[in-house]
Amino acid sequence: TATVPLYTGGKLENGIKAQSLGAEIGKLQLEVTRQQIKFQVTKAYYQVLQAQNYVEVCKQAQNQIGEHLKVVNAMYAAGVVAKSDVLRSEVELANAQQRLVTAENTFDNAKSALDNLIGLPMGTDLALKDNLTHKPFTKTLSEVIAIALVNRPDVAAANKGVEQAKAGIGVAKANYLPTFAGYASYTIGGKSAFKKNLKEQREVGIQATWDIFDNNLTHSQVKQAGTNLGKAEQGLAALKEGIELEANQAYLSMKAAEKNISTTEVAEKKATEDYKISQMRYSAGVGTNLDVIDARVALTAAQTNHIQALYDYNVSRAQLIKVMGMPVHGELK
Repeated sequence: TATVPLYTGGKLENGIKAQSLGAEIGKLQLEVTRQQIKFQVTKAYYQVLQAQNYVEVCKQAQNQIGEHLKVVNAMYAAGVVAKSDVLRSEVELANAQQRLVTAENTFDNAKSALDNLIGLPMGTDLALKDNLTHKPFTKTLSEVIAIALVNRPDVAAANKGVEQAKAGIGVAKANYLPTFAGYASYTIGGKSAFKKNLKEQREVGIQATWDIFDNNLTHSQVKQAGTNLGKAEQGLAALKEGIELEANQAYLSMKAAEKNISTTEVAEKKATEDYKISQMRYSAGVGTNLDVIDARVALTAAQTNHIQALYDYNVSRAQLIKVMGMPVHGELK
């Protein structure tokens, strides 16, 4: 028997459409995952750079405190300063060494996390070429949101999800209608297969089926399909609202970090100058050891704040690129 559907009330067509949309949604969801991976790797990359820069700050602090300790020891040997200056400087050197060890450990952990994200064996030594810099972001917040609503693969997937839900309503409503199918059959029978005593029967026709009473099953299915459509539409609206919120938060964070880059850069220059002055004053006998130590602490804080501002800016910028749904291999223009 061979049967060919002639009319299904739209059930077959809508079913094919729903499955085709499902395949397209799957591809879009894959792209969402790829973009998320790109952001995670980018963020981990910046974390390595941040940790690397902080290691350099700690090394510089350790070297400068070590050089200062030599000056203090020389002045103590000459009877110019008290033993307390030597002890306090030694404590500061020990603290600087401890901070360096912690910074190096953080750096190693950041590299291991990056190795893991990009699928390399743990402990692979990566020579990173970039550094934390301030690369301007020229898009406005409204432009970011507008681009996101057009570009984002999850928005496209949600739109197709609405279409798929509408097709589901068509599939459910088709059960209200009759179906028609063309068929052809050939029947053989007898005591022995393929012998002369066989009976043959051939039949060609059109078959109609109409389920006129199903105990409200179709009505319930149509109602459920309508609920699925409402859910899909609400999901799309919630996604768009979430995109606006995510874009707004990332944009404000980026702008705040951008301002902090300027202020921390100025603070770092002034702290460097203050540290040099405090050293010269101490060597000349008109300043105290505490002045030098405090100036070094302030310089370390200023350098750390500058590194943090650069890191925050670059991560927020990368998040905005993800929010806009930029292609994985695309560049922001």
